[in-house]
Amino acid sequence: MGEKKEVKIKFSSIICVIVIILLLAGCGALYYLGFIEKDKKIAELENKVATTEQNTQEEKETEGNKTIKKIDEEKELVYDYDSLDITEYSYSIPNINIDSQDVKKINKKINDNYGENLEKIKQANGDVEKLQGIEIAYVRYDKYLNDNVLSVIIETSPMGEFPMFEVYNVDVYTGEEISNSELLASKNISESEFLELAKTTCEEYYENTYGESIAEYSEDIKESYEKQLKSLSDKDYSADVPMFLNFEGKLCFVELIPSLAGAEAYYRVVNLGI
Repeated sequence: MGEKKEVKIKFSSIICVIVIILLLAGCGALYYLGFIEKDKKIAELENKVATTEQNTQEEKETEGNKTIKKIDEEKELVYDYDSLDITEYSYSIPNINIDSQDVKKINKKINDNYGENLEKIKQANGDVEKLQGIEIAYVRYDKYLNDNVLSVIIETSPMGEFPMFEVYNVDVYTGEEISNSELLASKNISESEFLELAKTTCEEYYENTYGESIAEYSEDIKESYEKQLKSLSDKDYSADVPMFLNFEGKLCFVELIPSLAGAEAYYRVVNLGI
C-alpha cells in the first residue's frame, strides 16, 4: 500500500510540473507576442515621425530654394537706373531687378515719368533757359524687403511744392505686383478695418505733430487746429491710397494731412503700426 501511494504522489507531481511548464510557456509566448506587437507599434510611430520630419524638411528646402529671377544677376534687387545731382536738381531713378512682365511695366512707367526730365537736365548742362519747364526738383526712393514683399517708395517734389509719393509692391518670387487688398490680407485686416484704423491713426499723427505746442499759438491758430482735427475725423478715407511695408514690416500708407504752416495740407507717410 505504501509503495502505491508513493508512485501516485510522484505521478501527481509530474503532472503539476508539466502544467506549470505549459503555463510558463504560454505566458512567455504571450509576453513575446505582446513584445512583438509593442515593437511593431513603436516602429510604426517612429516611421510616422521620420516621415513627418522628412516632409517638413522637404517643405523647408523647397521654401529655401525659392529663387528670385533677376534681369541682371550682378546687380542688386533695386538699383539706380540713372541719377544726377546738380544745382537745384537731384534725381535717383530706381529700376527693379526682377524679370517679369509686371515689373517690366513698372520700370517703364517709372522711366516714362522721370527719365525724360533727367535727360533734359543733363543736356542743359547748367543752362537755366534749357531747364525751363522742368518742374520736378528731385526724385529719390526707398526700398524695403519683407519676406516675399518688395516695396519701392518714390518721393518727388515739384519746385516749391509739397512732396508726392509713388509706391510699388512686388512679390520677389513670382514677379507679380501686389495689390492693396493683398497687403491688407497679409496683415489679417479687412478694408473696413483699415478705413477705421486710417482715421484714428491720422488723427493721432496730426495731434502728435501739432498738439503739444498748440498752447503757444494764437487763438486763430488754435481754432484752425480744432477745425483741421475735426476734418480728419469727418473725412472719407479710401483703401486705394499708396500702401507699403516699411523697414520693420509695418503697414504704412500715404495720406493728405492738414498743416498749420505753409500749405493747407501735405502728403505724409502714416504708419499703422501693424
